[in-house]
Amino acid sequence: MTDPVVTKLFRNGGSWAVRIPAALVPPTQSVEIRGTSQGTIEIVPHDEPETLDQLLGRWSQEPTPADVGEPWPERTTLPARFPDLGAGGAT
Repeated sequence: MTDPVVTKLFRNGGSWAVRIPAALVPPTQSVEIRGTSQGTIEIVPHDEPETLDQLLGRWSQEPTPADVGEPWPERTTLPARFPDLGAGGAT
């Protein structure tokens, strides 16, 4: 925890903004801002979701599952799976 810092609020377009000292800026590109029931404002780092490239890169480093080489089960014909359907379709 750090010591409190007094800073200024100012208008930025149609919104209010607050100056954050450089030492307190989180190492993320975005933050979440919450108002608490006690009237304080919390600013916390927001973790961005992974991009598809990041997710695929992480998956490519994981080991291959043991069952990946097992053959697929044989497919059954439609009538065997759905005995109430005749060869001509629904009744």
